[in-house]
Amino acid sequence: MNLLFTAELARRLHGTGVTVNALSPGVVSTSIMRHFSWAVQALFVLIRPFIKSAEQGAISTIYCAVAEEVSGITGKYFDSGCGLALPSPAARDAGLARKLWEESERLTGLTDGPRP
Repeated sequence: MNLLFTAELARRLHGTGVTVNALSPGVVSTSIMRHFSWAVQALFVLIRPFIKSAEQGAISTIYCAVAEEVSGITGKYFDSGCGLALPSPAARDAGLARKLWEESERLTGLTDGPRP
């Protein structure tokens, strides 16, 4: 849904000079695991040496925010290695993206009026 929402937002902002992209930081070791059961926490302790630190996980976000190479790119998906990646066919469905946006407006009671 994040990819669909990103694509629809990019479509709606087309021509404004604002860009929007989705990205994956990869599997990152953060303190969020403290909210999970002890079994899940134990699993993450075992795999921690193989996952990114918070600093490493931030790289793709920072890259998409400031890299000149991505200036003007919008509505795309970047993987944890800062490369463009092709999402699944469902995540590229423009009709589904529009429906998600409209349903989100309905559920939140927020709307900015009709869009093309």
